[in-house]
Amino acid sequence: MNYTVFKPNPKNTGALVNLRIATTKNKKTDTWEKVLFAEFLPQKGWNDATKSGSFDPTKKRAVAINIGEAGEMLYSVKKNVPFQNYHKSGDRSCWVKFIPYPRKREVGKEGDKTHWTGDVDNYAFGYSEKGVSVNVPLSSGEAEVFCLLLESYIKESMALDAKEQDKKFKNKEKPSQSNEEVDDEKEEEEPESNDDDENDSIPF
Repeated sequence: MNYTVFKPNPKNTGALVNLRIATTKNKKTDTWEKVLFAEFLPQKGWNDATKSGSFDPTKKRAVAINIGEAGEMLYSVKKNVPFQNYHKSGDRSCWVKFIPYPRKREVGKEGDKTHWTGDVDNYAFGYSEKGVSVNVPLSSGEAEVFCLLLESYIKESMALDAKEQDKKFKNKEKPSQSNEEVDDEKEEEEPESNDDDENDSIPF
């Protein structure tokens, strides 16, 4: 499941965020788990003729959102409160931010006249580390779609975790085997394929 929000502007200060739910292998626990990747790309160009922007994939920043953070972001939308969290892996660290702010909403045009409502809730979803800051504004409607993805991620993550725990429990219940039987099985075993691990490795 993917959701991408593009927010270029004529000042060339915009960005995009791509959110995708992936299934990865946790090497420490040897179990499968769901991960929500948030990938941020800063804007690199603007086409005034088409009113569209381009983005720089060489400056992409990615972070893995856990279910606790997903829950906090859902709470931010429901209660209109800010959330930010610190991520660190090795010598790399960053902040993930989800900040509400008010903004007038366009409801229509008559010729050159634009009609607006009062302030509605908008949100800034951002990533920052030393020397790098990328922020993507989300409208109230985009935030609603974002919440649906967060809810789906939480449900999928909990369902897969329950399945993995059940698998571990069943393996513990298996009767013990003789040394001779275990040795015979080892000779026939093939190493498990880890082809997907590199593609969906968790950056944080």
